[in-house]
Order: sequence, then C-alpha cells, then structure tokens
Amino acid sequence: YEEDAKYFSFERKEEEADFRGKYYSYYESLSNEIKFNKGNLLSMQVMQSNKKGDNNSFRRYLNLVVDLSTGKTLTEEDIFNEDYEKVLNLIFKEKLFTSNNVKNVHDLEDLGYFGIDEIAPNNNFLIGEDGVTYIFNKGEYSVLQTDEITIQIPYNELSRILKEKSPISNLYSI
Repeated sequence: YEEDAKYFSFERKEEEADFRGKYYSYYESLSNEIKFNKGNLLSMQVMQSNKKGDNNSFRRYLNLVVDLSTGKTLTEEDIFNEDYEKVLNLIFKEKLFTSNNVKNVHDLEDLGYFGIDEIAPNNNFLIGEDGVTYIFNKGEYSVLQTDEITIQIPYNELSRILKEKSPISNLYSI
C-alpha cells in the first residue's frame, strides 16, 4: 500500500487535494459464506475484494465443494463423465444467450464478453439442492467493467454428463 501511495501521490498535482482522501480509502477484505451444507457435502464461497481509490476496485470469487466424509475438495472430474467440457461449453453459451436476451456470440461480444466460443469449465463451481453454479470472475470471459458471470445449471440439464455414482449423486437421479 505504501509503495502504491508514494507512486500515485507523486504523479498527482498538489492542487488535487481531494485525490488524497479518495486514494486513502484503500481496503482489502476476505469473506466466506456457506452456500450448501447437506448430506456430508459443503459448498462454500470465498469473496476477495479490494478498493484502491476511486475506480480501482476488484472482486473475486473462489468456490469450493468439500466431501465432509473424506475431507476432499471435489473437482469436475469427481462429478462429471469424461468429455464433459464440450457439453458444458454448449450449456454455458446457451445460458449466456438466454440471460442476456441475445442469439449469438457476436451479440455477447457487443455486451463486453469475449472468448465465449472457447468458454471452458474452470473448477470454480458450487453445488446445491437443485444444481451446479459456475462463476467466472471479472476478466475471465468479460471486460473488467462487467460483473462476474454466474451460470446456474439444474441437474436435469446435466444428466448427460453427471456420473451415475459420485460424491454428489444423492442430489440427483439420472
């Protein structure tokens, strides 16, 4: 922080007195929230946020799903069949088209999204009673001025790729 402050205050003119008050409103915080806790499965979300003066802010989400019976953090490979990436890519795109009321990737690009044809699972997911929720943080597939991308997918829409026997299989039926 002190290094940032030296650099920015040196670059600013003294007559910009209100700059110092805005810049020194610098903060960093971490918080967590349990999103699901049932059947020896715990879904939790960690949010990191910071602000460095006026428009310089950052927010990032890290999601974890823990099998409490083993203590293991679950990955996509634990719950999905092989070749799940292609199916999830199609689901992600369709959900983004629907939630943004557009018909194609070009229209999404006009809204500040990028790389949507290649959007891939990122292991940043939560599980819940009704489905799986993915979060793509700012800058992953969208410009920094937009919010994070949240995509909720009901289990019935994932039936093609869900493993018949997985740590979360008690939440769905194939």
